[in-house]
Amino acid sequence: MTENTSKPTSPIPPVRRSSARNILTVMGGTLSSRVLGLLRQTLFNRFFDTQITEAFTIAYRVPNLFRELLAEGALSNSIIPVYKNLEPSERKQFSSSFLALLLAVNFVIVGLGILLAPVLVEALAKKASTEIKDTAIMLVRIVMPFLAGISFSALAMGLLNAEEKFSATSFAPLAFNVISILGFVLFPNNAVMLGWGTTIGGFAQLLVQIPSLRRFGLMPGLSTVWHPGLTRALRLMGPFAFTTSVRQFLAIILTNLLAGFPKGTITGFGNAEVIFLMFQGLFAVSPATAAYPRMSEFAAQKDWAQFRETLANYARLVLFLSAGVSAMMFVLGPSMVSSVIELSGRISDDKYLPTLAFMPSFALAIAPWGLVQLLTRAFYARERTRDAVVISVVAFAMNTVLYILLAPQGFAVMNYATAITGWVMVGVYVAVLVKQIDFNWKKLVGHSLKVALAAVIAALVASFVSSLIPLSRGAINGVLHLVVAGGLGMLVYVVICSLLQVQEVAGLRRRFLKR
Repeated sequence: MTENTSKPTSPIPPVRRSSARNILTVMGGTLSSRVLGLLRQTLFNRFFDTQITEAFTIAYRVPNLFRELLAEGALSNSIIPVYKNLEPSERKQFSSSFLALLLAVNFVIVGLGILLAPVLVEALAKKASTEIKDTAIMLVRIVMPFLAGISFSALAMGLLNAEEKFSATSFAPLAFNVISILGFVLFPNNAVMLGWGTTIGGFAQLLVQIPSLRRFGLMPGLSTVWHPGLTRALRLMGPFAFTTSVRQFLAIILTNLLAGFPKGTITGFGNAEVIFLMFQGLFAVSPATAAYPRMSEFAAQKDWAQFRETLANYARLVLFLSAGVSAMMFVLGPSMVSSVIELSGRISDDKYLPTLAFMPSFALAIAPWGLVQLLTRAFYARERTRDAVVISVVAFAMNTVLYILLAPQGFAVMNYATAITGWVMVGVYVAVLVKQIDFNWKKLVGHSLKVALAAVIAALVASFVSSLIPLSRGAINGVLHLVVAGGLGMLVYVVICSLLQVQEVAGLRRRFLKR
């Protein structure tokens, strides 16, 4: 059955901010933070030996086991729909109760993480060497408070994003990267300071948002320990917590599988993942982030026609933006690794070769996982969490099986499981949305075929042009390849999309450049 299309009984103030302005703001902040993130990863490889990078990559996964639950994922996905349904007079009480809850939960989890560091490291990397495990245990105990910093930062982001105040939230991650980079430069190859820089950076990400919270009157206090809206938020977080636990179980399996490959594979995976997350964040997550408050608004109004239109527009935009970039990442992987990861100088082959090997599989995962980010929010905006949980759990089980089955073929082949699972999730999500809200899947499929064709042609052009330019290790040569081959490839992509009448070509120019 489709959602009830009746109008709400009580009016809700209309959203006044421009969609284009919101997307540009989020994309600008994402671009800035991702560029600094790439520089951070470059210096990470440059200033620390392989034992420390392997240990830190393992240790950093421990707070990240809970990050999606207590920070960016579950918190933002649960707070915005509830916040949008509350009267303005109640929103401050609701945010205060959420802050009290975060304080209590972080106190418990951070403390347990510090106490159980040896157990957690052993679970994450049984096959790692004793030296790497010992360093990782020490780092876990230092970086666990990082979780509290980003949890409170995520609460600030949720409150500001709910009001469509995206500037501070989009640029806040810059603080984390700046602090981390300063630590790398001042304390090279120092594992202890690497850990402390990460923790301090997490709290810096919170501090830079406080002025905006105060300016817009959104600063939560501790005046209210419990608010009825918190029950709804926890009900939304509960299914997400379950999904997150399944996803983190997958992360544990992946880390253990990678630990069984030659030294440097874990670091190489981390390097390629940073590049993947940059493109996904900029061209997929940014539009999804901007869309979420708007979809929550229409869901609260029960305006399903506007909801469908908003979802379809953003889905087309995500596909258009990510397809071309995915094609360039697939064929120009060596150039990207050389120009980004080796920006400050060549890294050792035991880090470089695995990084390069992971690039094609991550490239093919950008578009599907970008759509997953958006489509998941379409369920949370309507508070249909059970459907999203069931789909996610089945998909992660499939991903786990694929990892295990493909691992004997090598770590590079194994990672194609990510893209395969992503596309399966997209297909199932769309099928459910067709049934629930009469989502027009035919137009989306037609759009997908157009941008896919344009992306393939663009990739062939970029690959041919790249083959004419001698490729060598180093940032200068890598940048040359990206500018010439990548630039021509993207130009061809836009031209082909224009010829195929992909509306986003004209739409982006009209909506973005006009303002």
